[in-house]
Amino acid sequence: MRIERLVTERFRNLAGGELDFSPGVNVLVGDNGQGKTNLLEAIDWFTFGRSFRTRRDVELIRFDEPFARIVVTVRYDAGDRETFAATITREGERTVRVAGKPLERRADLVGRYPCVRFGPDDVDVVSREPALRRAFVDSVGSLVDPAYLRVARQARRVLRQRNAALRARSGAATVDALTAQLVEAGALLVRGRLDVVARLGEALAEAAQEAAVDVPVTLALESAVHQAARGAAASGSAAEAGTAVDAPSPEAIGAAYAGLLERRAEEERARGTTLVGPHRDDVRIRLGEVDLRRYGSQGQRRLVALLLRMAQMRVVERALGERCVLLLDDVFAEFDPHVTRRLQALLDGHRQVFVTSPAPLEWHGEARMLHVVQGHVTPGP
Repeated sequence: MRIERLVTERFRNLAGGELDFSPGVNVLVGDNGQGKTNLLEAIDWFTFGRSFRTRRDVELIRFDEPFARIVVTVRYDAGDRETFAATITREGERTVRVAGKPLERRADLVGRYPCVRFGPDDVDVVSREPALRRAFVDSVGSLVDPAYLRVARQARRVLRQRNAALRARSGAATVDALTAQLVEAGALLVRGRLDVVARLGEALAEAAQEAAVDVPVTLALESAVHQAARGAAASGSAAEAGTAVDAPSPEAIGAAYAGLLERRAEEERARGTTLVGPHRDDVRIRLGEVDLRRYGSQGQRRLVALLLRMAQMRVVERALGERCVLLLDDVFAEFDPHVTRRLQALLDGHRQVFVTSPAPLEWHGEARMLHVVQGHVTPGP
């Protein structure tokens, strides 16, 4: 996929009007606060039908304006064109149309408009709380499989309901019913995460090798539920049913999860919250033997964060059979020239790329420069 045209109206500080882009590399040049990231935000909005910067659509509307509008025309790799349009009002209403037809559910956008974005906050995925890594894995799973999105939403919904029931000291029948639902959804989510992490790990190793990273970069899901299922398989109870130790079935994972919840039931009732499950999962990220969640330099973490996005791009492209649009927000500021050249070589010539930079960026291949000044975007050298 590539973006042929963007039209904005009253969207943040962007001046509006039509913008056409190169099918290759587009470099957005401008000082901080001029609107470069706003432009990426408008381009990316249709990936999930929301902003990557805020959950409140009203923040996208220019100050004192009643609405904002975004229209994107894309051309898919097979040659077909499609137009995505969204209108957001200050009263909280939104209208989304695809090919001129109203979109009933935001979830129907997922996988239809594949963009992958890297920004300065991606380093947090590598080094900060586990929730960020879970969200990253779930976003990749949701892009490649609508069923994954439904399962992740179901698991979150039932978890909230079960925690509310535990806090309210609800009866055993209510908690047991919610526990059964949580086990079913949670087992599917853990099984899905194992698959996504395995695919990401393979793609990450490929990206690291092509970027000439001289030590292995590896991922592994850390899940108490998965660990319990593996233990059951290793002991023979699950193995007898033909379940692999490292890749248990959803049924084996569910049985292990139910056992963990049963053992913690008294403690959960006392504390009023669910103490075990996929909401406690983490993803271990290692550069060689270094656990980057706790150690490693900022430069190492930033490089691996970018490689994770490139791995995401590969996983999504292989699943959808469509090239992603890559959005790179202030990527190269902290890399030395040698690393920058290697990364640019990986990006150039295969897909459409948008790169922001505070100063004209020397690109090793062909690139179109677009200058952004107070929301106005103009081509230039």
